[in-house]
Amino acid sequence: MMLNAVESMEHGGRLTIRLFTHEDRVVAEFEDTGPGIPPGEVEKVLLPFYSTKPAGTGLGLPLVTRVVAAHDGTLDIRSEPGRGTTVRMAFPVRAEAADVGAAGKGADREGPEA
Repeated sequence: MMLNAVESMEHGGRLTIRLFTHEDRVVAEFEDTGPGIPPGEVEKVLLPFYSTKPAGTGLGLPLVTRVVAAHDGTLDIRSEPGRGTTVRMAFPVRAEAADVGAAGKGADREGPEA
C-alpha cells in the first residue's frame, strides 16, 4: 500500500498512515495527496493485470484484496482526482489472536536467548 501511494506521488506529496480501532474492527488507513484515481477507474485498479504504471504488473492491489478477504476484512478505496486517494482496510478483532500472540511470545526464536 505504501509503495503504491508513494509511486503515485511522482512530484512529491504526503502519505499519512493511520492505525486505529473502530467498534469491533482494527483499521489501517493509507491517505496520499497524489493525483487521485479518475472516476470509473477505482474498480479497475482491483482487477488482476490492470495497471496505470508503465512497468506495473497489476497484481499488487488484487493481492491485497485477497489477503484482506482471507482475514474476513474489508477494503475501501476513496479517491478524488487532484486531491488524492484513501485506502482503508478493516479487520475484525479476534480475542483468540491476542491470546495466541501473548502465549507464543518468543516461541519461534532461535539462539541462546530463546
